[in-house]
Amino acid sequence: MRNYLLILLILIFVKMHGQLAAADSLLAIGDYKNAIEIYKTTDDSYFKLARAYSQLGEVHNALSSYQDGFKKDSASLRPRFEYARLSLGNNDPATAFDVFDKLIVEFPENATYRYYMGKTYNDLGRVEDAVSSFAKAVSLNASYRAADQFYADKTKKLEFYEQFVTQYPNSSYMEYVDARRKDLRKEIFLAAKK
Repeated sequence: MRNYLLILLILIFVKMHGQLAAADSLLAIGDYKNAIEIYKTTDDSYFKLARAYSQLGEVHNALSSYQDGFKKDSASLRPRFEYARLSLGNNDPATAFDVFDKLIVEFPENATYRYYMGKTYNDLGRVEDAVSSFAKAVSLNASYRAADQFYADKTKKLEFYEQFVTQYPNSSYMEYVDARRKDLRKEIFLAAKK
């Protein structure tokens, strides 16, 4: 009797593993709808289900699947990063901020987390913090072009305003230009300090 029970458990395990392998293969080749159908029938496939939903553009289902997965496993690194990135893309920078902030505390030397925190700060309207975060990403990984580009754009804008002042010293826009120059200098200065 014990042997039959053991064989039955092994068969169930093999079947479940086979279903997951099939769903993983479908996900890999881009057959997201069929992968979703299989993932829905298995337990503990929340993160894979979320990735499939995300690929189909079903953001709310993806976010919901991530949240369900976090109830069982809140420590997995990749799902937390994907969830934060998806939240940021879904115009929810507050949620993204909470997750990226925790990831940066855990992994302060990760340039990618710093870069996405910069994007989050930017979406929250905290430009000084965004510039600082991008600068930190570049300092951690000098080839991090996206972060470097944001920082360079700020510097380029400042150079444009400086040229404007030189070429048109009596312009009616001078008050605006002066204010913008001061803001950009402050942002760049604070970013360099952090």
